Amino acid sequence: MGPPPREIGGVPVLWFTPIDSRHRPTGACRHISPRGLLGPAAGLLICGHQESSVYLHGCDQDGVPFTDTWHESVEAAKRQAEFEYAGSSVTWQRIAERVAAPDRPRD
Repeated sequence: MGPPPREIGGVPVLWFTPIDSRHRPTGACRHISPRGLLGPAAGLLICGHQESSVYLHGCDQDGVPFTDTWHESVEAAKRQAEFEYAGSSVTWQRIAERVAAPDRPRD
C-alpha cells in the first residue's frame, strides 16, 4: 500500500498501517459484500475527528476503503485490527495533523 489518504469522506485519517509480511490475517472476522466474501486488506486506517468515536477501515492497494467498523476509541479499533490481522498492534503509524500556516503580518 502506498501513502494513506489524508481523509475519507471528509473525515481525517488519524492512524494507518499497511498489511504486509509482518501481519497474518487471522480469519477470525469475515467481511462480506453483495458480491461475496472479501479478501484481506492491503492496509488499515483509523478515521475520526478526534481520538474517540472512530472508524476502522480496511482498504485496497490504492488506499480505497472497502470495509469499515465503528469503535468507541482508537484503542478499541486497534484491538479489532489485531483480532483481524495479527501483528498490526505494533505497526500503527500516527498521521501528522495538518498545521495551518501562520498568518503573515500585513504591511
